[in-house]
Amino acid sequence: MMGLINHKLRHNFLLDRKIKEIRRLHELDNQKLYDYENRKFIELVNYAYKNSTFYKKYYDDFGIDINSIKTLDDIGKLPIIDKNIVAEFKKSILTKSSLWMVKGYTSGTSGSSLTVYRTFNAVLAENAYFWNFRNMHGIFEGDKLVVIRGDLNNDVLYKFDRYSNILYLSSFNINKNNIYKYIKLLIDFNPKCILGYPSSLEMLSNELSKVNINLNIPVAITSSETLFGFQREKIRNFLGAKTFDWYGNAERTVAIEQFPDGNYYFAPGYGFGEVFNDFLLTTSFINNSFPLIRYKVNDVIELGYDTELTGRPSSKMVAKIMGRDDDYIFLPDGTKIGRVSKVFKGLDDVLFAQIIQDEIESVQLNVVPVSDKFDSRELMRRFRLVVGNQILIKFSFVTENEIIKTKAGKYKLVINSLFKKQ
Repeated sequence: MMGLINHKLRHNFLLDRKIKEIRRLHELDNQKLYDYENRKFIELVNYAYKNSTFYKKYYDDFGIDINSIKTLDDIGKLPIIDKNIVAEFKKSILTKSSLWMVKGYTSGTSGSSLTVYRTFNAVLAENAYFWNFRNMHGIFEGDKLVVIRGDLNNDVLYKFDRYSNILYLSSFNINKNNIYKYIKLLIDFNPKCILGYPSSLEMLSNELSKVNINLNIPVAITSSETLFGFQREKIRNFLGAKTFDWYGNAERTVAIEQFPDGNYYFAPGYGFGEVFNDFLLTTSFINNSFPLIRYKVNDVIELGYDTELTGRPSSKMVAKIMGRDDDYIFLPDGTKIGRVSKVFKGLDDVLFAQIIQDEIESVQLNVVPVSDKFDSRELMRRFRLVVGNQILIKFSFVTENEIIKTKAGKYKLVINSLFKKQ
């Protein structure tokens, strides 16, 4: 019964109405879309200034005359916020009580988790955007879907949600010992679409190639990682699927969707993106109760241009999305574990974390705690559920200066010296 109730909460007439609204936004010409997003932006800024104690003080401290923000062209006058600011002032950012809101958590490549708040309408809007994206590629409610996205831990191979018609497969058990179990589950279920991390679908394709078996799943939808061209090819060759990619974040400030023609575009009406060389500034239009305005995202995108478009940021084509290519953890039986960032979701007392693997039998888990009262038992429990019992986990508290950075100054959650040997 709870499964049916949860399904009805996610799929109802409100969702259908929102999907139709989003579909109409996709049909607007560039000027009408700009007018719509311009109106949403001005409403957001004024609402945040009047109802959020954080924004009132923040803008006043920066000497911002709120009346001077008249159009989207004025967005550059507003100061930037980042993850650290949101973590510190999250309660005062709210424009209303969090009592009836849903908490969300980021994971991020640094392993640190950020708590964000979402209203029912914000959750509805996000769900509607993603369902519109699925509809765009011929996938509709009730179609058979397979999901391989880390929803299941190392101790569970699969779970079927009969109300949503979704088969969940573990992304942490894809190896030579289990591949025929995966094949049987996929053939028997005969899905129309498979959704997963690019690394999970790549690992599944690799194991299929080893046993020389090809499947025939029409569509694959990927998200949460950089999707590489070689992964698209493997997914096509061994899963039979044409792949379409979705980019978003847990903060719900940006969404970039791949259209049927293969090109990427910012999702219309979802938010506003400002593209810089080594970061992205994002402003969400779907959650005014927890407004994030000019929020810095450290992922990097490269713009493409369509000569038929006006050139405004909301209408620009995205040529490439970078910054999400984590290394894997290797297990002795040949399993590769990707996207272990789920381990850190909701752990607000982890400032930074990094996983280092120099040998196949063990990994080093380094954590920078928020305080010396940090209890590592929950983190170790979660981590063990993901990697299983094949390897030794060495745990250490470290300082922020001991976290290894790339030449560009970025953090990587997983650093693996075995990576290039595979």
